Amino acid sequence: MTTDPASTSTLTQDQRDALKVQFDLLDSDGDTKISLQELTEVLKRDAYAHLGEDGRQRVLDSFAAVDSDGDGKVDFDGFLALMHGPQAEQDARADFRRAFDEVDLDKDGYLTVADFQRISKAEGAPLTEEQAKEMIEMADKNEDGKVSFEEYYEIMTQG
Repeated sequence: MTTDPASTSTLTQDQRDALKVQFDLLDSDGDTKISLQELTEVLKRDAYAHLGEDGRQRVLDSFAAVDSDGDGKVDFDGFLALMHGPQAEQDARADFRRAFDEVDLDKDGYLTVADFQRISKAEGAPLTEEQAKEMIEMADKNEDGKVSFEEYYEIMTQG
């Protein structure tokens, strides 16, 4: 499979190397291609539960879109397109939005100290007020004491 070079040309060598490591982990049989079966098995893991059924289906649909020869496998170039093509960015943004909305328990459009404390308590790892404030400070670019979706997205996607 060949990809549009423009879609992945902005990747640094370090980013390409990191993606190669991810690719190799997904390629469990070592045949230099990720099969639909290998991807499906990975998506069943708890680490991907946040995607939900719709998110998993989007991943599988995107996989099919980069499987240019229809053999049910994607090579490294196809994987790069899957991970960094325009649809991948749109899907990732939607996934981050859902995650943000889950933490924004009062649905005011911002993450606050109270949101971080409530969600961390629900997850069984309660944060102190000071710990929650530190989390806010890491992302709060405009220093208003809360984190907007754009601030959250920026901190979650920076290299």
